[in-house]
Amino acid sequence: MPYDDEALSYYSELPHEYFYMNEIPEDWQTEYYNAFMKSSKYDTIFKQVIEVLRYYSGNDTELVQIVVRFVQSAIQYDWEAYYEKGEIKYPYETFYYQMGICSDKSLLLAKFLILLDYDVLFFTFPKANHMAVGLRVNEEYGDYGTQYAFIETTSLHPIGRIPDRLEDDVTLNEIPDLIFLNLSGHLSFLGMKEIRENEDEVVKFFGEDYLFLNAKQQMMKEEILIIQENMESINKQIEEMDCDGMLNTEEREKCETLIDKYNDLIILYNDRIKSYNETIDNN
Repeated sequence: MPYDDEALSYYSELPHEYFYMNEIPEDWQTEYYNAFMKSSKYDTIFKQVIEVLRYYSGNDTELVQIVVRFVQSAIQYDWEAYYEKGEIKYPYETFYYQMGICSDKSLLLAKFLILLDYDVLFFTFPKANHMAVGLRVNEEYGDYGTQYAFIETTSLHPIGRIPDRLEDDVTLNEIPDLIFLNLSGHLSFLGMKEIRENEDEVVKFFGEDYLFLNAKQQMMKEEILIIQENMESINKQIEEMDCDGMLNTEEREKCETLIDKYNDLIILYNDRIKSYNETIDNN
């Protein structure tokens, strides 16, 4: 990835705090967060990242999904900054350090999406002290009565899926404030129908939790389900042959082979389940 120390120095010297005289303005959040999005001095770096990610996509819908998952998974959550109430980072700082809190990661994702010319805003949740991105979509796919789909950046969540609960036991049980961006893009994202149809098919086979797994966990779950199917198939053969009944020599040998295969699969299944649960616990 194209990391640049000169760019880091430039953004580190820009203001990171909001200054005001007398009473704080009602729209201070809009002014504050827009300040982090104004500079385009090093946008060529973000564009290079987009082109790398584009290589792995087949169309515009896939590109947006890949960009979202990149910010969700490649940029780690900065728990130290969260507990110490550290200052908000500019998008490039978050990208450079590869970590950030919800606002940092939301600013970074918004930067990428705006460079793809999409219209975005921020959802802020004052009680939960949380921030997420809104991506303009067809009205039927908008969240919170808006034309913007919710995107969680702190963990793996599909576009338009609002988490019931976040890390540190945070819940989003309030109507968010909307922070509109002065330099937002112009396009609506038109891939929600395709995404929802694909998700419905995936859920049928792998369950809804599959949507919230990383690539490694998804592969592990697919393997577990394949093992389960093989176990069910062999168990059915064992039952059909009545392996507990009276058998001739040929039938008994076949039953013994099937039972050995079934027992081997049980060992493999338990091993894969253990590894899978460990990745979930360590996520």
